[in-house]
Amino acid sequence: MAGNIKSNSVFVVDSSFLISTMFPDEKVSEKHTLFVKDFRADKIVFRSCELLKYEIYNCLKSAVLQKRINKVKVDIIEKGFNLMKIEYQTIDFKKSFELSLKHNLSFYDAAYLYLAKINKCKLLTLDKKLAEIGK
Repeated sequence: MAGNIKSNSVFVVDSSFLISTMFPDEKVSEKHTLFVKDFRADKIVFRSCELLKYEIYNCLKSAVLQKRINKVKVDIIEKGFNLMKIEYQTIDFKKSFELSLKHNLSFYDAAYLYLAKINKCKLLTLDKKLAEIGK
């Protein structure tokens, strides 16, 4: 399917974007809701790197410890996340590192930025600095 998707139908997603759509206490913009709706309808493609999985699970752990969610809600979020047909791509560590230095970003954020650049697509993030750089 990815072979015949137009580049404007492909988006790189980071954990801040996905978490905002999964957690019950997060306020989700209408625009983000539309992205998720289109993704679920197979109208657009979400891409990311394997780091996303680690960040999502770390957010789940933190949310349980902060009592934002309980383990039942973790199971629901986890099942939903694992059903998402996100296309995972390998990053170039050297180029991501160079981006992190150039823009004073964490290596994690630079990895998402790297993917957006090589895919020539928009990066969906709630991080304002990262979103501005990714334009």
